[in-house]
Amino acid sequence: AGFTKGIDVSSTRAGYIPGTHTVGFDGPAESIALSHTARDRSTFARGALVAARWVKGKRGWFTMRDVLGLGGPEGPHYNTRP
Repeated sequence: AGFTKGIDVSSTRAGYIPGTHTVGFDGPAESIALSHTARDRSTFARGALVAARWVKGKRGWFTMRDVLGLGGPEGPHYNTRP
């Protein structure tokens, strides 16, 4: 709606602390950042168990979008390759 300039996007994998994720937006005069920090790995283990229970008995190729019910407008992300 009136924006004529594109937005530059870049990704940097930095740091040594697994479980700390930051998304930032940087402009010429200001920046904003949103961070998530996992205090331990139990949250990742819970997610793995949720995915394992969901996929049990299914065939195909799935993503976490499928597990979370976020298939998107094109439908589930899977195929039926043997």
